[in-house]
Amino acid sequence: MSALLAVQRGVALCRRPELRTLMLEGPDRVRFLNGMLTQDVRALSAGRGAPALKVSAKGRIEASLRVRASEDRLFLEVRALRADKLLRTLEQHMIMDDCSIQDVSAARTVLTLLGPSSSSLLGSVLGAPVPALEPDASGPVIGGVNPPAGAIA
Repeated sequence: MSALLAVQRGVALCRRPELRTLMLEGPDRVRFLNGMLTQDVRALSAGRGAPALKVSAKGRIEASLRVRASEDRLFLEVRALRADKLLRTLEQHMIMDDCSIQDVSAARTVLTLLGPSSSSLLGSVLGAPVPALEPDASGPVIGGVNPPAGAIA
């Protein structure tokens, strides 16, 4: 089956090497990141994610990213081109915050499942049913990270 047919009729698994992952830990991680991004990070429950922007004080977009929540960490998936600057910027603003940030890209691979059979495939891998997800939704947390499921970019 061609890649296009797999996406249209079945499932396709895409490795996302263009993305790097930054991880925030610590009790102030949600409050800190909520003040740095356009997304309401406080509203994200464990196992959920959402798109966000990091903007400058003048409102210029510095990075477009996806923030994902687990029980005790936040993960930022950002294009490699912007990752180093975003990491430095966030580190510079962590003055009185009890949290830390690090690049965990070497230990984490971002994958995207595409196609109408994505949820059933992920459910069979997990051994539990996975509900159908809306496009651009975030899937369940596996091992402390959120793998994409459904039609997620």
